[in-house]
Amino acid sequence: MPAYVGLFANIYLSLSYTSQQAFREPLSPYFTVTVLATVGFGDIAPRTDVARIIVSVQMLLDLVLLGALVHLVGGAAKVGVARGKK
Repeated sequence: MPAYVGLFANIYLSLSYTSQQAFREPLSPYFTVTVLATVGFGDIAPRTDVARIIVSVQMLLDLVLLGALVHLVGGAAKVGVARGKK
């Protein structure tokens, strides 16, 4: 998980340094965590197509990650219930 957040934080920071128009505000790792947490943001928003595409990719990958975590927890719960019935 830290590598995942770090990867997107580096991508966003690089994009903000190479294109001053990419985001409304200067970026920090806060932006990546905000996107990961899906809480939304009003103070920082992508403005260029490249920035919007990268943010969209992260949002989609976040959904996959969330689904994988739910699957793992559900599987662990099934195993626990099955062990308890024996």
